[in-house]
This record gives sequence, structure tokens and C-alpha cells, in this order.
Amino acid sequence: MLTLHFANRQEALADLLTTALGQPGGDLFAAAEVVVPSKAVARAATLQMAKRFGICANVRFSFLAPWLWAQGSVALAAAAPGTPLPVRTADSDQAPWQPARLAWRVLAAFSDAAWVADHPRLARYLGQADAVTRLDLAQRVAAQVDQHSTYRPDWLAAWSAGRGALPGPSDDEAWQAALWRRLQAEIAATADGAAVDPTAAHSLAAALAQVGDNPATRARLQQSGLPASAHVFCLPTIAPVHLALLQQLARWMDLHVYALNPCAEYWFDVVDPRRLARLAAAGKAQHLETGHRLLAAWGQQTQAQLAALVDACGDGVVDDDHFEPAPGTGLLATLQNSILTLQDLAPASLPLDRTDHSIALHVCHSLTRELEVLHDALLARFTEPDGPKPGDILVVVPDLETAAPVIDSVFGTAPPALALPFTITGRAQSTVNPAARALLDALALAASRGTASAVFGLLQQAVVAQRFGLDDEGLARVHGWLLDAGVHWGFDGAQRQGLGLGGDDRHTWADGLDRLFLGHALPASAGPFDGRLPAGEPEGSAALALGALWAFLQAIDTLRRQTAHPLPAQDWPPLLSALIDSLLHADTAGADALADLRAAIQGLADTWAGSAPTLPLALDVVRQALTQALDDPARGGVPTGRITFSALPSLRSLPYRMVCVLGLNDGAFPSANRPAEFDLIAQHPRPGDRQRRQDERNLFLDLVLAARERLYLSHTGRSVRDNSHLPPSVLVSELLDVLVPAIDASRSDALAHLVVQHPLQAFDVRGFQPASDIRLRSFHGEYAAALAAGQAAMPSQVPALVADGDGADADGDLETDETIHQADEGADEAEPDTAAAPAFFNQPLPAPAPAPVTLVQLQRFFRHPARALLQRLGVTLRQPDETLADDEPFLADFPARQDLADRLLPTLLQAAEHGQVVPDATLLALAQAGTQLPGGPVGRQVAEAELPLLRAHAQALADAGRAPLLPPHSASLPFTIDVDGTAQPWPLDVTLTGLRADGLLLHRYDDPRAGDHLQAWLAHLALCACAPAGVAGRTRWLGRGASFGFRPVDDPLPLLQQLLGLWVQGQRQPLPFLPKTAWAWMAGSRSLGAARGAWLASDRRPFAEQADAAHRLVWRGRPDPLDGGLADFETVSALVLEPLFAHLDDGAAA
Repeated sequence: MLTLHFANRQEALADLLTTALGQPGGDLFAAAEVVVPSKAVARAATLQMAKRFGICANVRFSFLAPWLWAQGSVALAAAAPGTPLPVRTADSDQAPWQPARLAWRVLAAFSDAAWVADHPRLARYLGQADAVTRLDLAQRVAAQVDQHSTYRPDWLAAWSAGRGALPGPSDDEAWQAALWRRLQAEIAATADGAAVDPTAAHSLAAALAQVGDNPATRARLQQSGLPASAHVFCLPTIAPVHLALLQQLARWMDLHVYALNPCAEYWFDVVDPRRLARLAAAGKAQHLETGHRLLAAWGQQTQAQLAALVDACGDGVVDDDHFEPAPGTGLLATLQNSILTLQDLAPASLPLDRTDHSIALHVCHSLTRELEVLHDALLARFTEPDGPKPGDILVVVPDLETAAPVIDSVFGTAPPALALPFTITGRAQSTVNPAARALLDALALAASRGTASAVFGLLQQAVVAQRFGLDDEGLARVHGWLLDAGVHWGFDGAQRQGLGLGGDDRHTWADGLDRLFLGHALPASAGPFDGRLPAGEPEGSAALALGALWAFLQAIDTLRRQTAHPLPAQDWPPLLSALIDSLLHADTAGADALADLRAAIQGLADTWAGSAPTLPLALDVVRQALTQALDDPARGGVPTGRITFSALPSLRSLPYRMVCVLGLNDGAFPSANRPAEFDLIAQHPRPGDRQRRQDERNLFLDLVLAARERLYLSHTGRSVRDNSHLPPSVLVSELLDVLVPAIDASRSDALAHLVVQHPLQAFDVRGFQPASDIRLRSFHGEYAAALAAGQAAMPSQVPALVADGDGADADGDLETDETIHQADEGADEAEPDTAAAPAFFNQPLPAPAPAPVTLVQLQRFFRHPARALLQRLGVTLRQPDETLADDEPFLADFPARQDLADRLLPTLLQAAEHGQVVPDATLLALAQAGTQLPGGPVGRQVAEAELPLLRAHAQALADAGRAPLLPPHSASLPFTIDVDGTAQPWPLDVTLTGLRADGLLLHRYDDPRAGDHLQAWLAHLALCACAPAGVAGRTRWLGRGASFGFRPVDDPLPLLQQLLGLWVQGQRQPLPFLPKTAWAWMAGSRSLGAARGAWLASDRRPFAEQADAAHRLVWRGRPDPLDGGLADFETVSALVLEPLFAHLDDGAAA
């Protein structure tokens, strides 16, 4: 007998199931049969039974399709002996018509060029497809065949007979029918395919329907092992053919189907008002009516499912006495009860209760911000007297793989006092299994250019590093060697030749290894060997890391050569298993991770062996197949005792006290995916078909009904760039369209209550003020302390907030359109700035104690006053670690020019001093032996362009240095500086090197910059103030193709006095002197436009002076030097640079 149990709450159905399983009677050793939709529901049922009985034992959980095939086959064999079974084996995973196996036969058909050419429509699909795209198409087609066998067996019968199944001609039907006949013939010819019916479920249902119900049949069934009863629990959908099988099995066993029904009324004829209007216009509205708007719009799939169940039940029992209203009078309970009673919420029927937060939509600027807001909201919930436990909270997102790293970054890095227990369940194994991730990365690497970052990134993974004996210190050492060896991309010159990029092996891994081995074998002072300079200088025990690097690269190179061409499918599993052994460290990977990986490979091996063992498969195809095998969606998520993060469908229908749905952005959910262009079922739908759009709407309805106390919704509703409005999911719009009119308040007040507008930053002052909306509150004490300190120091910079703090604009206008909420018109304007960041310097520091200042200190200060001020505080801004570059240089940048100068200038200087000329060929060979220049003709052209400048620089140095070099000169210049009204002695200690009779000679192989002029000017002033006898008061600076000099200064001491005074000032607070900006301002005839061009940073000017981290820090919270502080900037810049420009020799600075 078939018995239907309806309830609107999963707890009621679980109680019914538990009670039924706990009834005495029957075979004590026979396992109870429970069919579930997912592992999550099985886990929840197990916990429910264990909670009630103290243990859950002898219960067999199964999925519907394999269970039906297994029980149906047993029933048919027992009830009608001799009847051919339409299903050969109950092991459906290995049946030849299963999509996972069928896809490879489809791919083989796609590889038959002659067959594809007979079908122009299919040929157009495949025309521009690469190997991975062909696999994807084959999998889609295999899934379509499976859908046809379930929902359209009549089509398959017509195609098998050579007839068309659709009402009119169709190019897509033509090639699909031909493919069906080809697959049918191939599988029928195999040993395991002759007796397998691709429409097995339909054939089985039809065969069972022909079996009579008599005592002899029942006697045979009792002895066959067919269970006496079974329970089908909480399946959201059941295909018509599976429902027919359930109907047949119910003739000989007690079959209980437990179904969630959101409505206690008869609602199978209820449609959405807009749809009813369309049907009425078409004359098809008979016997239809309107009901609850959300139920009619979102529950169409459940509606069709329940109607089909009731029809299939026939004379069975429909148990519908378990509907329970949601307790309480909050907005969530009222909404759920309105669905239960099929009554729309009447306009203005609900009072505005500002303490009721059972339904809320939180609008943020990014997913990160959504998670930060959620973290604070959960902390607030846990502080409530009857707050939930962590296991009572479910958080779902549309794209779990994208959200998982952000979840970890927010919840996993919270301070200990604010840490919350959480679990991300149902993630793809290809991302969380370390062994699988490393193997997939190795496969991707073998098919790639072999970039430095990708290769080293694989080596850094713990399972790989440990396999080759590298710890953190060894990896850091290898990283430094690779930087020194100049490795960028390519395994060797042959690989580059194969890509059509020439055979030069410079900057490849082969070239890098050669340089490192030279560095190990030759002394540090060795010159080029075979056109290469040694690199890295690995020596002693450190050279073990070089051996490990070589062994790792050998393993990858071997894999690359083995997989350079497609291999037969049967050759791939042993190759992958061997790669695991050679590349991964078993203990580090973990037994479970390796077992899962090997199981996935074995699954592919079994699939290929039974479908297309000799089909040539490219590396990219195998990697894609292995990824999909690891990421089998059947794994799903499971409930945990912590805050559970999962994908939207994973924990469907399970009740939680608080359900949080994040990422409800327009286009993200429901997804914008459309059926494939060749999907004939979508083109010709029938009642009972599954439709993704309806499935996702029904999923959202299930989530709304699963929340017991709170429904927390969130989306990215503001642009992080310009604060412009971003629409939410259409489902959120529909929900608010129902709720807002039902609240007895103005539209703006109702929206302000339901929609919480969050500021851009987590440290916004509104999160810490008592008068602000409680839903904006933050628990971050360090933010509160910093804001309090900043407010105490600069109270005028803290803006006033709206009195009610409800997240609306000051005028409270949060008007919406007919969907939502494009939220308020006022909010479309830029959000008011939050409190200005606290000033890093809100008052001057104490003056430093009088002490001698060296010329070097003064020069370092004027090159970068902001950095010098931070150094006084002991603040050193960390520079980012140097990263491995994947692209070789195409121009000689500063490091490349310095490297060339360091190698070539000594040779050129020595030759110039002796009146000799070094041949270009010698210099080119020495230049190209390094790693800073690109390889090939481009590198040669760069070197040839740089050689004349190097020769000229060396000749200029040799000519300038013909006069004898004088010994260093030291002196102490006494100065008195006024500090806070007190004259204090500040002597300047000077040491000058590079002196000759004709003055001071300075040089650097680079283009002259503002810092070079300032450094030379300070040395020149010191020279003029204390020049030794016989030394002229002139300074020359020689650079890369440019030079400048300074004429004698008649009275240098007052100028040094002024600069020393600025130094004292800059030791106490930010000095409005920006060297690069000031130079542009002065060189541009005091042009403010030129100054702004050098100062203001943007996407187009990422290296502007404002982008410097030291400037950003010291000027934080203070007027911009070129805006509110313009007068001070101009005054100080003129004080420093006017004398410099006045004595600049012949204007050579330009």
C-alpha cells in the first residue's frame, strides 16, 4: 500500500519516520529501508533517531533511482519467473547508459569526422571547439540522453524505429536521433550491453504492471528478499517514471512517502496572478485560481510534485493531519502561516514592530562586507538570553567555491575573543584535497608554458615540498636562486621552438639550472662560462636544495614529455598512479586524501574500460575528467554542530533556527544559465519536467520555510567603487513586494525596517555609536578604541549621524519601484563619508635633543622627508617580497641597467684609463651572459642601444678622473636653530669624498632625478662652506647620457642653516616638501598642474608620489599638501629649490 504523509515542517515528518522505524514487529535482522534525497538528509535522520532511541542501527539509506532498480528487479524476478529483466545489474554506476560512461562514447562519436560531417548542425557546434569544449559538449549530450530515457522514452522508441518524434523537422533532432541509433548499436554489441535497456525504469514499470496480484505471487515475493516496507523521505522531486515504479512496488509492500507540503489547503490549481491573466487571454484559465503570490510564483515544482503524488496514491492513504502553524507573531512566522493557509498578507495588516528582526535584508558593498556584517550579527544573536547554538545556524551562498576563501578570511581570522566555530561543508575535493590539488596542478603545469610562479607554486605545496625534502628555509633559498638565475617561463628552448617562439633557451628552467650548477661549481668571481654567468652560489649543505629542485623539475619534465600527445584512455590511470608516487608525500597528504584521489582515478579507469578504452585523450581532457570525478556533486554537504556554510541546495529542507542566505545578487540566484540550444525537452516541455528556473525558485521557498526564528538575507547592493545601486535577486524583490505593503507604515518606514544599509567599511563610526541602528553594531573592540582615540584628538572630524540610525538617508526617503528597492532615491547618491581616518600625526612630536647631524642624514632626509620622519618613530614600512616574474623583460629597466653597469663599467673604465677600446663583440657577450636582458634579437638590440651610453659614461668618468683624487675631507659646521623659542646648537658634520682640484665629482649610472639633484646640492653647499685649500667650489654629477653641475655659492651657510631648520621641523611633524612634486612644480615654472601630475596617484599614474606608502601614512587625516596645505607646500618648496635652480650649471637639470 502507498501511504502519503504530508506536513509543512520537516520536524513533523522526521518524527513520523522515527516513530514508524521504532515500531516492533517484522524481521529483526532486516534493515529498515529509507530513501533520501541527499547525504545531508540521511545524516539529519540518523541524528534524529539516535537522539530518540540512543542509537541508530540497522537502517539502510539509499538514493531513489538505484533503490527502485534494485527492488523492482527483485520483484519482477520473483513475481514473474522467466520474464527477461530490462536491467542486467543493480549497479547503476557502471551501467553503459549512465551519463558518466556514455559521455565517452559520445566523445568518440564526435571524433569520427566522417559521421560528424553528415550532420551540419552538429558540425557547426564542433567546428571551433577545443578538446575540453568537446568533452563538455559530450557530457551535456549524454545528460540529455539520460533525460530522454527518463522523461521521453517515446522519443527514443521513435528514433530507434527510424522515425522522427517531434511535430516538425528539426536539425537538432536529426543528429540526436542518429547519435542515439549509433550508441544503441555500439552498446548492444558489448558483452555487458546486450541485455541493458536504456529506458530500464519505464520497461520495468511496464513489466511490473503486467504482473497479477495473487497469493502465489505474494508468496514468491515474501521469499525473494523484497522488503516488507520502505520509507521515501523528503524528496523534493520524483520523476514520473520513478513515481510509476513506486506505485507498482506499493502493490506488494508498505511504501510510505513523506513529503513537505507548505500549504494545508488544496492549492494544486493555484497560479500566479500574472500567469492567470496570460492563461485567461489564451482561453486556458478554466478551473484555475489565484492564491498566495509567493507560493504560486515559487512553488510550481512542489505543486506539480504533490499533485502527481496524490494522483499516484489512488486508493492509498493520504495522511495530512500534521500541519502545524509557526509559533509566534513575528513577521517570519506570519509569512509562513499565510502560506500555510493560502491567504495573501492583507495590506497594512501587520503592525510595524521595530524589535522584530525575524526577516531582514542587509545591503553591503561586497561579499567580504556581507560576511563581516554576518559575523557581527551572529555575535549579537549569541548574546541574546535564548540565543541559538552554533549548530542552529545555516549559511548558504550561490557559489560556495568562490565564497569559501572569503569565509575563511573573515571567520577564520577573527580575534580569539570574537572567534566563532564554523565549518564549510560540501566543497569540491579538487580544492580542499591537498593531494588532488597538487596532482591537478601538476597536470596543468605539464600542458602550460611552465611559468616561474606556477612551477614554484606547485613546489611550495606541502605534499610536494616534503616529497623532495624541502622545508620552509629550503624553499626560501630556492626562491632566491630562481630570482638570481632569471627564470621566467619555458622548460627549455625546444618547448619554445614548438610554440613557434624561437629556440632561445634564455630565461627557461634549463637555462636557470645551468646557471645554478655553474654557481655551485665555480667561484663567485668567475666570469661567463659558455655564454652564461653563474647564479645563486649554492654551496655546502645548501646545495641539497638544488638537487631537490633538479629532481622536481625532472619529474615535471618527464610528465610533460609523456603527455605531449594524446594517449589511449586505458594508458592514463597507470600514468596518474605513478605520478602520485613520484610527486606526492604520502604522510603529508594524508591517507584519506590519497584514498579519495586514488578512488577517483580508479573510477575513471573503470569508466574508460567499459566505454572507450582506446579513445585518444589529451592531457587537458584527462585533467577536466579527473576534476569532475573528484567534485562529484553527490558528495554534498552535511549538517554539523557548528555554524554551517554550504551551497544553496546541499541542506535543502532541513530546519534551522536561523537561515542566512548571502550573495543574493541579480543574476547570481536564480542563475542566468539557460538550457542548451540543442535541448529538445526545453523546446518541447511537458508536465512533470524539471526546469532549473522553477527548481531554484522552489529552493528559495524551501529556505524561507526552513527558517524557524530568523531569515537573514544579504546581497551586494552598492558598488564598492562609486556607491551606485546594484539590484538584488528578483526573488528578494518579490519577497519585499509582498512584505512592504503588509506593514502598517509608510513605504519608506517599512523598507527602512526591512532593509539595512551598511557602510562601506567595518570601522565606520556608525557601528560603535549608541544612537545607531542596533543592526549596524560592531563587536570589534580594536576599531572602537581607534575611533575613540581619533575622536578625542580630532572631534571636529567625526560627522553627526541621523538620530534614528536606521540606515536611511537623513530625510528617511527609501522609495522603491515595483520590484525593489532600487532602494532609496537618496541612497543612489554617494553614501555620506564615514568618519575621516584618524590623523597619524595629530600634534607635533617632541623636538629631538641637540646633537650633531651628518651630511648623509641631511641628504637622506631631503630625498624622502616622510620616510625619515617614520624612521624616527621606529616605523619601517615593509616592502613587498620580490616575486617571480613570468614574463621576461623587453626593455632595460633600472635593475637591468644597473646590472649591465656593474658588469661592464669596470672593464670599460679600465680600458678608457689606458686609452684602449673594448670590442663590441666582447661587451655584447658579457652583457648577454647575465639574466636581466631579454633573450634573442630583442635582447641584443637592447644591449646594443645601451652600449654607447655605457661607453660615454665610462669615458666621461675617465676624463673627469684624470686629475689626482684627493683624500676625504671632514669638517664640523656650527649652527644654531631656534626650537620652540629656544636657540639650540646643531652642528653639521661633513665628510666629502670624490674631491679633486677642480671640485667635487659625483656619478651614478641612471637618469638624473630630483633626489640626485638634492643630494648633490647639499654636498655642494657643504663643499662651498668648508672647501679645503686648492679645491674649487664646483660640483659635477655624471649620469646615463646626462650631467649637471653647480656653480660656486658665495654664502652657503645661511642656506644650510635654513635646510637644517627644515630638518628639525621635519623630525617633529610632516614637512610639506614632496621632492618629486616640488621638482615638477619648480621645473614647470611653478605650475600647479605640473605639481598635481607628479603628486596625484590614479590607475593611470600608479607610481605618482602620493601612492608612496610613507606619504599616505604621514599625511593621513591631514589636509592634502596640494589642496588645503598648498601655501605651505609652495613656501617650503621655494625655500629648498630656488637657490638650487639659481646655481644649477647652464640649466642642465632638464
